[in-house]
Amino acid sequence: LAAHFYVHNTGLCNRLFGPIEDWTFSKRIKDMSYLFFDASPTFNPNLEKWNVRHVENMTSMFSFNAQFEGIGLQHWNTSALASADDMFLTCPNFDADLDEWNVSNLVSASNMFGDCFSFNQTLAKWNTSKLRDATHMFVSCYALDSLDVSKWNVARLARAQGMFKDCVLANPDVSKWKPRSLVYAHEMFRNCKRFDASLAAWKEPRRSGKVDETTGRVIKRPLEIFWDAFRDATAFGFDIPVWMIAELSPIDSGVLQRLERQGTAPMVARDRAAGRKWHTLGARLDLRKNHRIAMEEYEKEIAVV
Repeated sequence: LAAHFYVHNTGLCNRLFGPIEDWTFSKRIKDMSYLFFDASPTFNPNLEKWNVRHVENMTSMFSFNAQFEGIGLQHWNTSALASADDMFLTCPNFDADLDEWNVSNLVSASNMFGDCFSFNQTLAKWNTSKLRDATHMFVSCYALDSLDVSKWNVARLARAQGMFKDCVLANPDVSKWKPRSLVYAHEMFRNCKRFDASLAAWKEPRRSGKVDETTGRVIKRPLEIFWDAFRDATAFGFDIPVWMIAELSPIDSGVLQRLERQGTAPMVARDRAAGRKWHTLGARLDLRKNHRIAMEEYEKEIAVV
């Protein structure tokens, strides 16, 4: 009610509830979703004093506020926060330092910083051990080049579609990630012009399997979880494990073939050094049609390492 008055009649709101900067909340308030969704063209208060330690749902709390910068949010206690979907979506001036936020209970952060064109923070201290959904989490964060996700725990991460899509300045170090629960990573690094991390150490995610009645082979579901994941990521050298080849789109597979012709494919060098038979990416790409053989080669690769 107070938020409604603030958006539509700030003067009356101040008389009834006091200045927005001094609002207090009962511990029974656990849902602040859509609280200031598309509030006003000038919405940009200082919310440093707000006590939100019991709030679990902040979905679309500030989305579509062109002038919102997140003043004071760095002081928030977000220990109960579970859902931050679209929280700052399309807040082009938002650039608050949230590195000290306690996100140990955060499960879903889909589009959390989507279209935050000015956002450029590290988030290095975040505890993401419960994070399941990071779909489009940083999509179109054009200024983002300070992000440090190298120590993020992504063991439970299942959805990462477009997570870093169009982050043209970012080069997230995900080389030590262990996303064993990942099932959707379409366009994950698409158009990340500077992305060049090695994914060679990534293990195949755990997925359910179904026996093909015709061939008797176990088909992993879902298929091609990295569809267009590296499309237009022009600095990426495709340093990926064997199992990932079966998950690529034809466009990304074509880039692999080009790298082979140029002699710059990291996998080829590892194969030759180890004496394995799949010396060319052309041969590897044929394995996309036979996941079982690809996995046999993958097991050999693990044994060598």
